[in-house]
Amino acid sequence: MLSGVKKLVCGGILFSAAALFLGSQPLAAAGQDFAGHWESTSPLKVGVLGLSVDLARGESGEWVGSLSDPVRKVFGIRVNGIAIQGDKIKFMSPNLPGTPAYDLMIRKDSLQGTASVEGNALPLTMKRAGKADVKITPPSPAVSKEFEGDWEARCHAEPRL
Repeated sequence: MLSGVKKLVCGGILFSAAALFLGSQPLAAAGQDFAGHWESTSPLKVGVLGLSVDLARGESGEWVGSLSDPVRKVFGIRVNGIAIQGDKIKFMSPNLPGTPAYDLMIRKDSLQGTASVEGNALPLTMKRAGKADVKITPPSPAVSKEFEGDWEARCHAEPRL
């Protein structure tokens, strides 16, 4: 009978230790949802970084995303390498100059961290602004054969009176 009590006590201690450990983890690690439309609120010296990102689960469960910069009228930039670990998300945008990399941490309804381009890290804060609407602009079609090659042009403008 005593051995049964030992097993119960040992099992209870193990369960209590596991519950204490798991209970001390950040809420985000317990299933925080990164899906959504996120908009930047990060001020820069030249204004506000007008970046937005849409993150969602694809048909087969993988994460997909697209970036937009409404200030510069750039939309549907593909996001690659989405990696989530606990309350952190990392991704990059290889179709932009310098291949920016994003390293963010979720806190309630905001993402906070950095956007890094060619070794320069900028602070970045994004607020959840709705549901994800991932739209990736397809690549431009190939140029037809008659337009291939090097082209030169000269422009001549008449002065206005």
